[in-house]
Amino acid sequence: LSPDAIGYFGQLEPLLHEDPTLWCISAWNPTGLAPYVADLTSLMRTDWHPGGFAWLLKSQDFLQELAPRWPEAEWPRFIRQAEVRKGRQCIIPEVSRCHPLGPPAVLDHAGLGRQERISFEDFQLPVFWNQDVEDVHLGDVERMLPGPYEKLLMSDWPGDEGLVKSVRLESLRSLSSIDSG
Repeated sequence: LSPDAIGYFGQLEPLLHEDPTLWCISAWNPTGLAPYVADLTSLMRTDWHPGGFAWLLKSQDFLQELAPRWPEAEWPRFIRQAEVRKGRQCIIPEVSRCHPLGPPAVLDHAGLGRQERISFEDFQLPVFWNQDVEDVHLGDVERMLPGPYEKLLMSDWPGDEGLVKSVRLESLRSLSSIDSG
């Protein structure tokens, strides 16, 4: 875990009790690749449970909904099922607060063909995570509630780059003709 992991969870935990559309807080961002992420205060909502590593959910949700049906294997797949998620979302950080120590055992499964294998070094090792900063203040975490979050994405994004200003692309070639901010 990163040095600020407990503080990270502590700042976000109240949202689990306030927001019924929120299911979990994750310390892992599998898409937080090293050259593309840097902001320790940036957070996102996602419909996909990151699984695998450090995450937090309400104990009553675990005890009442998950524990009675918890599978002996393939639990990340189980918690990503729509009937388990029930339309709720998770909060993930831009910069992960944890990192795997090594490849999951499933990568060594003899039944996997070459094309089916996931390379730990290619897909998990380059995920950037906070190894140094001990105290990160996430700012006003109320921005992660559904209304403020939608407003942030649509119109209040820093640099005046909200989604309301997005342009429909007809092809990749048309990217070169778009003015960027």
